[in-house]
Amino acid sequence: YGTRWCGACADTRAWLDARGVAYRFRDVDDAVGDPGAALDAARACAAVGAPDDRVPVIDVAGRVLVGFDPVRLTVILGQPI
Repeated sequence: YGTRWCGACADTRAWLDARGVAYRFRDVDDAVGDPGAALDAARACAAVGAPDDRVPVIDVAGRVLVGFDPVRLTVILGQPI
């Protein structure tokens, strides 16, 4: 989950793209195209005790990472560091 204007969201997407990781981007600001994105992102944040207005929110098979942290993301994805 993220927004089009968020720098950390852009960094996350670029990082995933550079590694060939498939993902679905859900824009929390797109109430028309993806009306449930903001609520789903808020729920994911709440599940890990993070403020519900943070982005990016990365969910890998139920493992949630809030914010762009390449090291943690590498571990969650099971990729070599």
